[in-house]
Amino acid sequence: MSKLPTLKPVINRNNRKNKSGLYSIHIRVTLGRDTGYVSLDSEPRIALSDWNKKPTYKNYVKNTHPLSFEINQEIESIMGKIHQIVKRHFDTSLILKGLLKELKKNGDSSYFNDYVREYIKNPAKKLDIVTLEKYKAFLLHLDNFRPKIRFNDLDSKLAYDFQQYLQSDKKINGVTKKGLEGATIKSYFDKFKVIVRQARVDKYLSLDQTFSLFDELNYKVEKPVRTFLEKEDIDKLMALKFTEKEVEMERDRDLFLFQIHTGYYYNDLQILKKREITFQPNEGDVIISKRYKNNQISIVPIFLFPINQRIIEKYGNKEEGEEILFDETKFIEPQKYNFKLKKIAKRAGLSDEIALKISNKVARHTYFQLLIRSGVNPAIAAKIAGHSDEKSTKSYYAIEVRDVLEGIKGINHSLSRS
Repeated sequence: MSKLPTLKPVINRNNRKNKSGLYSIHIRVTLGRDTGYVSLDSEPRIALSDWNKKPTYKNYVKNTHPLSFEINQEIESIMGKIHQIVKRHFDTSLILKGLLKELKKNGDSSYFNDYVREYIKNPAKKLDIVTLEKYKAFLLHLDNFRPKIRFNDLDSKLAYDFQQYLQSDKKINGVTKKGLEGATIKSYFDKFKVIVRQARVDKYLSLDQTFSLFDELNYKVEKPVRTFLEKEDIDKLMALKFTEKEVEMERDRDLFLFQIHTGYYYNDLQILKKREITFQPNEGDVIISKRYKNNQISIVPIFLFPINQRIIEKYGNKEEGEEILFDETKFIEPQKYNFKLKKIAKRAGLSDEIALKISNKVARHTYFQLLIRSGVNPAIAAKIAGHSDEKSTKSYYAIEVRDVLEGIKGINHSLSRS
């Protein structure tokens, strides 16, 4: 069981005089035999004459000081947070070092949203780039759903309402965004459950509170229908013209086209290295690299499409000695990138259905659909994709009306008369 700390606001804790005559305020925390000091976030400095030598509740700085109310409120707020931490750890052994470490965490400890934010910054275990982006996307949706969720608010109804929110269509900046599909919702709730478990370990939540938290959920996870672009769609994107003020939009369109013609995810582009481009005699440039997602080697023949070289020359890193292929300043947050792609698709005249679904993943699906229609062997496609087995690659295979019509061209039409 944790001991209760002794808290005392103090000024000029080192009892040193300075020329300005203004001194910092700290809260002295004594737990057992250990003593530490907590500074105020606003870092106020006041004269000794403005400090009450025998302060009472919320009356540490004299009322004659112009910021007395604000400073006194901040002192009370910090001491309140310390008491909350002690309360959460009351049935365990809490040392001063652990208390001060938890107090330094950003955000209001009474809100689950801020806990999620802190978890993303300091996860319980190292997260790869893709998983980290999913956690960030989960937090974005959670904040949009309800920006300040107290830990006491977490119950099965809130979890159910959040699921309904994710499923519903929304209008963002005049554009209707369809609700998320079951597989995407499941991926967000997987992150939700991980963070709830950690919050329980950190004593923010009790086992009783989280026991039936997700029992009311009911979403159907269906086999995903992959969206890809037809050649006509790609041609429209390539033909799109931009003004001098639209360089960022042109840049995002160009990087998307590079994805379409290489099969790379947006995050893949950011870690490609110059030395990974090798020239193959009688063919051209090939990128041999490890994918960020699974560390598998992918071999991408970029010489197949001349546009790839033009985009590398346009956005490549010009810094001498810099090993990363693309200039890092050309990239934005993946979520913003996906949103801008929808605007670009609409402007290019792509159908509303495609414009709503378009994302950086669509580029990868499009590339492999092009390979499939060209008759590329699945084993070769798997190596280009950087998949560990052919099963993953086969998930990209989609048979559409156009494929059926192309596939039956060789059938003897006399058969239909028999």
